[in-house]
Amino acid sequence: MAEKEQELVRKFEELILTLPAHELTETLGCSYSMLHRLKSQIRHGHHERASIQYKGVITLLLRYLL
Repeated sequence: MAEKEQELVRKFEELILTLPAHELTETLGCSYSMLHRLKSQIRHGHHERASIQYKGVITLLLRYLL
């Protein structure tokens, strides 16, 4: 993975671990259980991620990085 891509992944993970759950579920279009699974995977360093909408990921990154 390119350095720029790694930085985006780190920023995404940071947002997932710090933003309020209600905001994340709405933006990402996922359930609370899916969000909990994703947070758990991030904390434990797993590479497999919960299925979330690609559009939601882009929206989340744009909202907090620009």
